[in-house]
Amino acid sequence: MYKKGLYAISILLITAAFSSIYADHLDKFIETQMKMRKIPGLSIAILRDGKVIRSRGYGIADLESGSPANAATVYEIGSISKQFASEAVMLPVEEGKANLDDPIRKYLPQNAPESWQKITVRNLLNHTSGLKDWTEVKEFSYRREYSAEEFIDLVKGFPLGFQPGENWLYSILTCR
Repeated sequence: MYKKGLYAISILLITAAFSSIYADHLDKFIETQMKMRKIPGLSIAILRDGKVIRSRGYGIADLESGSPANAATVYEIGSISKQFASEAVMLPVEEGKANLDDPIRKYLPQNAPESWQKITVRNLLNHTSGLKDWTEVKEFSYRREYSAEEFIDLVKGFPLGFQPGENWLYSILTCR
């Protein structure tokens, strides 16, 4: 019995030692790649069988404040979300539950302005809506989350830059 217990403890210690070596190697690899690729900060989680076996942050989470990244850091992803937002829109379109030529007001809260009536889902997806980019709104704060109603109230007073479908303007607004 004593030998079995000693054997089990030995296996645990060896596993822990290899895990530590592996973790050190992973840390060095990530830090080298971050330096080489000029990545200011990132967070990772490694899962095995649905359980987190390692999570850690590296570098800087926010260049403006200099705050360090950690395992729970939430990053702003910006325009990379457009491809996912587009796919999310296309799923109900493919199912016949939405139409690209529907006015966006059909899917927005009641506080959406009448001036948006001619803007279609398609216009939002291909940047031909005429809406101003939200970065032009001086009252906008990166430091808070807005409900749909709050965001519309923030931007609805701005006139369209052009009539929907008549021009093209890249806008971050479509990923909000």
